[in-house]
Amino acid sequence: PESIIFFCSPASRKIVNDEINPAIFNKFKKFINQEIIVCNDEQDIGDCTFILLSEVPKALRKLGSEDLWPQIVDYTGGTKTMSAAAVWASSKFPCRFNYVGAKDKSARDKNGLGIVRSGSEKSILLQNPWDRLAYFESASAIELFDRGQYANSAEILSNIKSKISLDSRFQRLFSVLSEIAQAYAYWD
Repeated sequence: PESIIFFCSPASRKIVNDEINPAIFNKFKKFINQEIIVCNDEQDIGDCTFILLSEVPKALRKLGSEDLWPQIVDYTGGTKTMSAAAVWASSKFPCRFNYVGAKDKSARDKNGLGIVRSGSEKSILLQNPWDRLAYFESASAIELFDRGQYANSAEILSNIKSKISLDSRFQRLFSVLSEIAQAYAYWD
């Protein structure tokens, strides 16, 4: 990667410098630009999500990015709460997710349900979930449209469009639907 934003608990912050950065350097033979965000309480999902939503855009600006959110979010490590917060905070943005899992069940301890054994890792890059979830989110826009609240419907559809991947045919669909709802609002 060109840059990395680490999200750490207070206790794991030191691991980034002592273990992760040397491993990255050994693999790529260079230092990767990075920012580190530390949560206050790794057990508090609200606090973790709030910190991510407020600090990630600042970290991206420090890294010289014009993006509103990272293009890829890896939710593999950390506490379950921190991983859930990373996914929850990212759900507002068009991004892809990465997860390091196992090649097969035999690569995990605890009868295939536990930790992935070293050397058996597999990186799983997932599509932007909004490319599939937009359909369900559009129900409220349809309901508003049916009640004659065209401008509100157009706003929701436009918001959905902004979360869908740029290369998605659904982005064009939601753009057209938003424009139609906005035309009704102007007509009304």
